[in-house]
Amino acid sequence: MAIEVEQAATMQLITAVEDDDWDEAEKLLHAGGCDVNARTLDFGHSLLQAAAQHGALEVCRLLLAQRADVNATDGSGKSPLISCIIGGDHGGIVCMLLDARADASSEEYNGSSAIDWAKHVQRNQVIHVLEKKGVIQRTSSALPVVEPSPTLSTSEVQEPSGTTVPTEPTGAENAAQLVEAVENEFWDDAAALLRAGGCDVNAVNARTRDFGCSLLQYAAEHEASDVCKLLLAQRADVHAVDWSRVPPHITCVFSGDKRRASMLTDDSTELKRAKRLRKDEVAFSDVGSSQQADNQGDRKHVVADNTHMIAAVENGAWDKAAELIQAGGDVNARTRDFGHSLLQEAAQQGALDVCRLLLAQRADVNAADGTKMTPLMSCVIGGDYGQVISTLLDARADASMQAHDGYTAAKWAKRLRRKQIMEALKKAGVHERQ
Repeated sequence: MAIEVEQAATMQLITAVEDDDWDEAEKLLHAGGCDVNARTLDFGHSLLQAAAQHGALEVCRLLLAQRADVNATDGSGKSPLISCIIGGDHGGIVCMLLDARADASSEEYNGSSAIDWAKHVQRNQVIHVLEKKGVIQRTSSALPVVEPSPTLSTSEVQEPSGTTVPTEPTGAENAAQLVEAVENEFWDDAAALLRAGGCDVNAVNARTRDFGCSLLQYAAEHEASDVCKLLLAQRADVHAVDWSRVPPHITCVFSGDKRRASMLTDDSTELKRAKRLRKDEVAFSDVGSSQQADNQGDRKHVVADNTHMIAAVENGAWDKAAELIQAGGDVNARTRDFGHSLLQEAAQQGALDVCRLLLAQRADVNAADGTKMTPLMSCVIGGDYGQVISTLLDARADASMQAHDGYTAAKWAKRLRRKQIMEALKKAGVHERQ
């Protein structure tokens, strides 16, 4: 009889959670007798995952108090922490989950962690909490994530006697410290680390955690000549490009620093080509296509400077982005942070007018990112933007496409309770089974 009562109470709790009836869920948890590690019947989420995703702080607190598994994952590998970040900027819940020993390094099926998602969907409160708790975003190299030491020159260990003995930092610590120094533009510290040695080729070829720039490119862009020389002396890859395929010497030429560009490459042909790119304002991301046009004798550069347009989209400066798109920018260019198409980024942020403008100029409505997320899916994740969804569907967005985790736009819409979007999808004949 006791088992039947528990099963009935658990089913009531699952139903309350699935219906977003958080007051009822609280009452049931206060009453006790429920299996707090039960799962929803729709997506197989743990109750904690569902509550965290929908910002139900008190329900999360009660579940954790009754020892719900803080790291229980769903079928795509998403934990309550990751789902909380996808659901909204719930800094308080993220803090609570971390205090309950949520594993911030846990990755879902496509390799994304909590901090990756926080940066991806621009959750400012969550990012602040994660950084305060010491969670850092991985670099794009194979470099392990290591907490920075208190100083840049040594790490310290505590002996049993209580005396502190300085020790030489490990290669991983050196690499993490070097990346941190470069990102923060602490050029003296970066130079000191490089002069001290111990930074292997993986360290000098590490990448920044914001735009995936090589350290050489970042130093060159910020006119840190000494650091550039030290990196080159330690065999940093002079041809390493960032996520928008821009090599360091072109970054220098475009900023007008011909001397530093000459230091990075002695190839006169490369330098002349880079200078011409700057003069004609050819987009960095289209260097390859412009070279091909040159080889064919075509001197008409039909692509305007995409750099400022991409920056405007990345920063959410939609009026400026619209102006640059209308001026002839490449509507299929990609952002430098996550490699999103401009349409995907605009859709995710609900920028309806920019989406319409991009589509009018034949932007690829189904262009997917590295995790196979399309503009349609990203729009759903970004917010309940019914008009944007309708605009994408009218432009023949493929609602049947799936991301790496197997989710479609309709599945995301149901998961995140996007009412306007679900109505738009239903009106367009899109069903959840897709």
